[in-house]
Amino acid sequence: MSDSNSINRILNEVKQELSSCGIEDVSLEASLLLEAFTGFDRLEQMRRPQRQLTDLQLSQLKDALDERCRHKPLSQILGETWFYGRPFFVNADVLTPRADTEILVEAVIKEIKERYIGAQKGISVLDTCTGTGCIGISIWQECEKTDLIHKLDLNDTSAKALKVARSNAERHALPESRLSFYSCDLWPDNNTNYDVVTCNPPYINEGDMRRLMPEVGHYEPESALYGGKDGLDFYRRLAREAAEHLSPCGILAVEHAYDQRDAIKEIFAASPLRLLKELDDYGGNARVLIFEMAG
Repeated sequence: MSDSNSINRILNEVKQELSSCGIEDVSLEASLLLEAFTGFDRLEQMRRPQRQLTDLQLSQLKDALDERCRHKPLSQILGETWFYGRPFFVNADVLTPRADTEILVEAVIKEIKERYIGAQKGISVLDTCTGTGCIGISIWQECEKTDLIHKLDLNDTSAKALKVARSNAERHALPESRLSFYSCDLWPDNNTNYDVVTCNPPYINEGDMRRLMPEVGHYEPESALYGGKDGLDFYRRLAREAAEHLSPCGILAVEHAYDQRDAIKEIFAASPLRLLKELDDYGGNARVLIFEMAG
C-alpha cells in the first residue's frame, strides 16, 4: 500500500485490488473491510477522507484483503453478516445466510400471525438444518411481542454449526426457557408435534457442486450444500417423515433451488401434506414451498 495512509487513498487501493481479483461489488466490500479493521464507518470515511490509518490497521486490513482475494467469503472474514435486519455470527462451519432466504422467513411469519394470533396457547416451532439459526431466530424475534411462540427448537447434524446457532441465539437474547438445541438428523427425539417446521436443506446436485463459485465451493461446508446426486435427497425424507412430526394443520416451509420446484411438488404429491403456497425470491426465481398437514 502507498506511503500515504489516508482513508481516501487506502480505500481506492483496496477497490483496485478487489477488482483485479474479480470481486464484483468493490465499493461496498472495500468500505466494509475498512470499517471492520479500522472502526471508521462509511459516514466517517466520507466525512474525513484524509484521516490517517495506523500501521496496525494497515496490516490487519492487508491480511483481510489477501484473504478476500483468495475468494474467502467476506462474511467469514468479518465474522458476521446481516439477515432480516439483524447481524448473525458466521464462520467456516456454516453457510452464510442469503438474502433470498428472507422470503421463507417472511412467509412463515405471516402464516403464524394469520393462523395463531388468537390461539390460547403458544405454538411449537422447529428450524431443522438450522446452520446459523438465522431462520428460527428471525421468526422468533418477529413474533416475540405477540408471544405466539411457546417453544423454539434449533436442530442441525453438525455440532459445530449448532455452536454458531447457540451464539446467535445468545446474541439476540432468546429466552433459554423456551429454546432448545439438538444435534441430530432432521428430527429431534423429543416426542413433539410441531405447529411449524422450517428447513433450508442441502440441495445442490452432483453436477452443480463442481461448478460452485469459489466462495461457496472452497469455503462453505459440503455437508450443508450437497443434497445428493439430483439434489433432492432431503426433500424425499421430508415428504416421507414430516407428517410424523407435525401437528394437525401444521405447516412445513422449505427453501429449494430455482429449478427444483416441480420435482419437489411431485415428491410431496404422495405425502399426507398438501401444497399451500409457492413463493419466488427477489430475482423472480422459484425459491420456497409451504405445505400443510391435514387437520
